[in-house]
Amino acid sequence: MSPTEQSIIWWVTVGGAYVILWWMTFFVLLPIGMHNENDPPGQFTLGEAAKPPSEKHKPRLLLKMAAATVIAALLWGGFYALVLTGVVQL
Repeated sequence: MSPTEQSIIWWVTVGGAYVILWWMTFFVLLPIGMHNENDPPGQFTLGEAAKPPSEKHKPRLLLKMAAATVIAALLWGGFYALVLTGVVQL
């Protein structure tokens, strides 16, 4: 394999790591703030129709996406530092 191909594979792997970290972070942030004030905490009945969220309880997707971007970038920076120091080998 030529050095150019190795470089491409390395950057695709490192970029893929960021994409995976972003999605994991986004899915962790997604349910935050999603609740109904009328229901007791932790209470859910199977088969119950979902109530539409009020305006103040709608998820702030753009804010969550921005937060996921920042958090994933920090996590990726740690991963990249581990790769550069040789702790993790690709």
